[in-house]
Amino acid sequence: MLAKKTPTFLLMASLAFAAVFAALAFYISGDKWGRGPQDGGPAQRANNPPVYGELYGVYAFTDQNGQPFSTAGMHGRMWLVNFFFTSCDGPCPLMTSKIAALMNEHPNLHALSLTTDPETDTTDVLKAYGEKFKADTKRWTMARSEEKNLERFGQDVLKLPVGETPDAHSTRIVLIDAKGQIRGWYDSQEPDVVSVLSKAISSL
Repeated sequence: MLAKKTPTFLLMASLAFAAVFAALAFYISGDKWGRGPQDGGPAQRANNPPVYGELYGVYAFTDQNGQPFSTAGMHGRMWLVNFFFTSCDGPCPLMTSKIAALMNEHPNLHALSLTTDPETDTTDVLKAYGEKFKADTKRWTMARSEEKNLERFGQDVLKLPVGETPDAHSTRIVLIDAKGQIRGWYDSQEPDVVSVLSKAISSL
């Protein structure tokens, strides 16, 4: 009699172990949109995202019209910030197109896209790239600066990696609220990042 019940017992035990393992894995990894800035990890939750940090210091760039742009002027508006370079044929165009979709959906949203290849991406090149994505230059700033300034802003303020080569940059989009507070890092390569980010923007 005991021998006949053993397979059923083993099956039930295996199912219970699998359920506990799945629950533990979910707890450790967090939900799909996670909680941290680490590149390659999950991005921020959509609803009522918490404050992770804030813009500090003053960083100067040159925009696609050849005009100076300062981070000091970002307060009072909601921003998306990202790194890219115009000759990228990998994740950058996808990231830029998703920002464009969000800009179309939220008319009060602003964006700052910083090139990691300032030698190639002159103001004229940046302007042409923006026109390709129908960027409204009143709300979408595509800018360049010397590499050290870019690295300091990326690594010290935004907590995103910016390396010595153009492709050594994060593909995350940073959401910054009107108070200059960082509200999350979003993986631009996720298929539903537009809808998730849109909900986060609407919640602020």
